Amino acid sequence: MSKREAYKQKADARLEEWENQIESLKIKARAADADAKIVYHDKLEELQSQKKAVETRLSELSQSGEKAWEEIASGIDNALMDLDRSTQNAIQQFKQ
Repeated sequence: MSKREAYKQKADARLEEWENQIESLKIKARAADADAKIVYHDKLEELQSQKKAVETRLSELSQSGEKAWEEIASGIDNALMDLDRSTQNAIQQFKQ
């Protein structure tokens, strides 16, 4: 397995973890009162947008050449950190 394939598998696994966390937040949103649903909805849209950006970059990674993938991976790392930070913030926000 190449470094690029291993990196992609690891990123895909992280993305799946966030998808599970986002789904958990969606379930909580359905049970929330009207005001909280608005906040949940806005945060979930933000998370979905960030997740989509990571998926797009992962698609670019799959299509990139051997030399270009490391540069693309750097952008993916940044997008993953943003998604992780936003997901953790949302989880903390909705624990209150």
